[in-house]
Amino acid sequence: MQHLNKIPLLNFEAYAENEHLLLAEKLFEENKLLQLTEIKKGLWEGIISAEQDFSTKIGIFKDHVIQAGCSCSASEKDITFCAHTICTLFGIRQKLVQEFAPKIIDHQRKKSINIRSILEIAGLEDLKHFLLAFSKKDKKFRILLMTYFARQFHDQSEGNIYQQILEDCYPVSEVLQSKNTRQNAQLLILVANELLLQAKDALSLAKYTEAFQILRELITKLAYATYTNTNSREVLDELQISAHGYYHQLLALPLAPAFLQQIIDTMLDFVQVSFYHFTGTNNFYNTLSKTHLDEHRMDTFARSIQQKINSIRQLETRALLYSIWIKIQYSMREPFTQTIDKLKDPALLNEVIIQLNKPENKELLEDFLEKLKNSKLISLTMQYKHLLALYASIRNPEKQLFYATELFRLTRELQYYRMIKNINFEGKTLSYPEFIQKKLNLSLDRDLRLALELCVLENDFDLLIRLLNQKASLEWFMEYDRFLVKEKKVDIYSFYRDYLVNYHKDHLGLKAVHRANTVISHLEKLDMIRESEKLKKELISIYPKRTSLKEHLE
Repeated sequence: MQHLNKIPLLNFEAYAENEHLLLAEKLFEENKLLQLTEIKKGLWEGIISAEQDFSTKIGIFKDHVIQAGCSCSASEKDITFCAHTICTLFGIRQKLVQEFAPKIIDHQRKKSINIRSILEIAGLEDLKHFLLAFSKKDKKFRILLMTYFARQFHDQSEGNIYQQILEDCYPVSEVLQSKNTRQNAQLLILVANELLLQAKDALSLAKYTEAFQILRELITKLAYATYTNTNSREVLDELQISAHGYYHQLLALPLAPAFLQQIIDTMLDFVQVSFYHFTGTNNFYNTLSKTHLDEHRMDTFARSIQQKINSIRQLETRALLYSIWIKIQYSMREPFTQTIDKLKDPALLNEVIIQLNKPENKELLEDFLEKLKNSKLISLTMQYKHLLALYASIRNPEKQLFYATELFRLTRELQYYRMIKNINFEGKTLSYPEFIQKKLNLSLDRDLRLALELCVLENDFDLLIRLLNQKASLEWFMEYDRFLVKEKKVDIYSFYRDYLVNYHKDHLGLKAVHRANTVISHLEKLDMIRESEKLKKELISIYPKRTSLKEHLE
């Protein structure tokens, strides 16, 4: 079984993938949960009849799901719940609520009260009085009682009783004003959830609107409370988890454009509030990335984001919304021109790139960075740094090696050389001679220069000399001979003397003189004064008849 991080049983749906949730609802409605047994306290076992029979195991601790497992192949993937475990959870929750709700303890008389019996003999006013009296004493009872009503009432008259209880006993305004923010917010989450479930079944805009009004009021209330109240922050986190589940399902429904706009605005309000305090906003981002919106909805959503961005000052929140906007543009094959024009602030641009730098956005990020470079908003170095971070996160050694090498060429920063050495390529870490041999084209000057730099870093002067001899260039030898002089790996004087003597045989006149003077000046810069004088005299003695050479050297 997979160990989970205490997922609330009341709203575990928020942690489920939409496709698995829809399949689970169908299985549960069709009574495919053939068997449900609590084999020991807190450990449940279920059998689901689908294409074949699947067995599930669920671990429950208090009001939370702590373990889940299934014999199907889907459970082996990186998901929290498969459809069969969700179906089992539906059964567990229903069973627990049915067992608990009729056994409410009267704290004064210490005896059991059967809710169904009360409903048969009590009028509505008596029932309200009863609910108010007991719910004030036991907050947990209140939440479970509301769950009980939501699951048990199906016909119109009972539905009306449920609605009146909500309106008369637990008005939203009073709950929001209460000091017991956490408990009351949990109640409101439950109420909103039940209204949304009813709305989903009936596709009722009125019910959706009512549910969203509760959510928006709660968001507004908690936005101010979170600065000082730890409980409020916890509640907002719970609300966030529930809200993601709502949005994911609602966006897939055939809603009217006006209500679609309301949903989108609520989502943006929510992310603006929650981003100030929680890293969990990534859940919102992930929900969006998994939601397939048609072109009209994408366009509506993009316009809402643009309007919202203008009213937000917080850098991280603006960057998040820009990144979502960019994803929508990319999915609709629109150019990034309009977005790029608004990202002139380097700090905002960098934060947007960080938000986009995720494996699932690989092609998008490459395209976006190329457009930024062409617009001269980032340098080639910065483009490569972001791409190196991307390919390091998805462990692509070929691309890592390419961008680390290019960055070392551009910056000569040792961190990139160390990265080159540590990249695991073809099952092993490359040594620098292997890197030079396998990954560099030494016929190209830029690759040869990189190879020479690596030899210097590794103090491999024998390989350095071989590479310099391969190039056979005086300028390149003069650039790297200081390392050879320091390590006494080669007779610099003899090398330059032989080179100039051979050079003068084929090149007469001022060109030969210029080359000789270049070498002599270079030796003086290396503090080889005696060698430079000796070379000068030797060159003059070798060519005594060439007065022009002699005069220029003297």
